[in-house]
Amino acid sequence: MRIKYQVKPFPDRLPEINNHLQTRKEYMPTYGTSLGFSAQEIADLAADTDNFAYLVSIQQVVEDSIASYAAWRRAMIWGAPEELPAAPPFVAVNTPEATLGGIVARGRAAQQRIRRAPAFTNIIGEAFGILVAYPSPPTPESFVPKVTLKALSGGHVQGKWVRSGFEAIRMEWRPAGDTIWRPAGVYTASPAILEHEADQAPAPQVREYRGVMIEKNLPVSQWSPILTVVTTP
Repeated sequence: MRIKYQVKPFPDRLPEINNHLQTRKEYMPTYGTSLGFSAQEIADLAADTDNFAYLVSIQQVVEDSIASYAAWRRAMIWGAPEELPAAPPFVAVNTPEATLGGIVARGRAAQQRIRRAPAFTNIIGEAFGILVAYPSPPTPESFVPKVTLKALSGGHVQGKWVRSGFEAIRMEWRPAGDTIWRPAGVYTASPAILEHEADQAPAPQVREYRGVMIEKNLPVSQWSPILTVVTTP
């Protein structure tokens, strides 16, 4: 099955950036060297990931500390004279790793560098979350082909379907009421005029059709719903 990919841009929301950096940290030890990153650069990017996670997680703690300070300050200035408000503790902000600012800027630059590396592949792009299959490839075991039919003059039938990344579709037919399916051809392009035996009954005839997606001449999907068409002379 041929899969198309689209580039996923660097995220711009904090939770998504955090997830992206965590994924990068996970796969950099595996792919970083082949992509042209030195051991120190891989370590620096890992430090960026740890610092970013810390900055995101401590945000609420800092906000709570500010709120506690505001309440204490208000009580000290405007509170009752007989009260002795307890001073709130203030959180100490220390990143786990000593790195420069500009984590997102470095993250964007690293993503561009990964994509432009000679060793970059679709597999690496998917691992880092830089490439996503577009459209998402169907799960063969659950995929149901969507087929439409149109009766043409001379007893011919035209079939249309969506390939959805599969190599081809195999069509079968039978006269309505029969129990034996007969081959109606294998097709890599849509639409197509469906094949039939030379001794087929003359039009009008009520026929039933079904199709299954194939790879290397083997069925890999569910059968389509059975479709009925009445041929015309």
